[in-house]
Amino acid sequence: MELSTLLPLSFGLSADAFAVALASSFSIKYVRLNKALKVALFFGGFQGMMPLLGGLLGVGLRGGADRWGLLLLVNRWLAFGILCAIGGKMLRDVLGGEGEPEGCNPGDTAALGLMAIATSLDALAAGVGIAATGQGLAAAATVIGAVTFGVCLMAMLLGRRIGCRWVRPATIAGGLILVAIGFKILLDPMAAS
Repeated sequence: MELSTLLPLSFGLSADAFAVALASSFSIKYVRLNKALKVALFFGGFQGMMPLLGGLLGVGLRGGADRWGLLLLVNRWLAFGILCAIGGKMLRDVLGGEGEPEGCNPGDTAALGLMAIATSLDALAAGVGIAATGQGLAAAATVIGAVTFGVCLMAMLLGRRIGCRWVRPATIAGGLILVAIGFKILLDPMAAS
């Protein structure tokens, strides 16, 4: 796959991860470089692995369009559920008036893994398409992962500047962003296909 095609694809696939990383950075008072790197590694790593998994699934499901459609439907509902649950928790914490908003701590490995999976499901579908064209899937997955890493690192560092000044409004915005992305994935048939 040519770089002129692969870079726009990579940035498009990383858009949800950018928004979720930015929203996550709002929920912690001080984003340190080690936390920013951890978030970027999770999102970039999952975004890079999913096209490879999609390529393998595409080979295994060749000729099984019905099974592939069912898998994409399940992926959309899964991503919707994860993002709405995390965004809803952020909103409940900040609007419940119970002290400092806890939000979704990006240092929590389990929550971070769930968010990384939820935002990388579109890369799974992209991997099927890339494998079907016979293009270099490993090289494409590497570029997709690297672009997502860089974009998410920038999101975390940007969120550090915004979030530490306005923790409460930023946490509300972050929760709403996560819920909106969940609905976008669920309602947009192209979001997970």
